[in-house]
Amino acid sequence: MSEALVSLAAKHGRYGHRRITALLRAERWRVSAKRLDRIWQREGPKAPRRQPKPGGRG
Repeated sequence: MSEALVSLAAKHGRYGHRRITALLRAERWRVSAKRLDRIWQREGPKAPRRQPKPGGRG
């Protein structure tokens, strides 16, 4: 299951663990939210942090 989680997280870079849980359930995986949350914390986020918008206040 963690391979499926990692592949979905890589495909949908900005999705969080709740959205990935919904996608796994749509693919007929029987997933506990707590178990998936533990796997998510172990694997860590794969997407880079968002960059701030240029310009700012001024």
